[in-house]
Amino acid sequence: MECQVSDLKISLGQVELALFQALAETGGIYRAVLALLAYKNIRKTAMARQLGVDMTVIDRYWRQGSAPAVRIEQLRALGVPEFLLPRPSGRQPKGYVATQNCGREVV
Repeated sequence: MECQVSDLKISLGQVELALFQALAETGGIYRAVLALLAYKNIRKTAMARQLGVDMTVIDRYWRQGSAPAVRIEQLRALGVPEFLLPRPSGRQPKGYVATQNCGREVV
């Protein structure tokens, strides 16, 4: 008896993303993010350190569903899937302008 070879080829990464996307749609984005971080063994404190913010700020972004565009780009660079990113809030992060030199000398 011969087994038929399926034309359906899905990489493991695609299956994982589909599972987290389904969780986001049914259980909410925050729960899906927590599951993704647990699955990849990433702590929120480590992620917050890489963004240069407190862990409570990371929580707030996903609980409120919005974050400054700069932070969204940072999260995207850390590998957070597009469907789990918060929407842009249109604000600058607190203290962001003060920490940027903008190419000018401070006199």
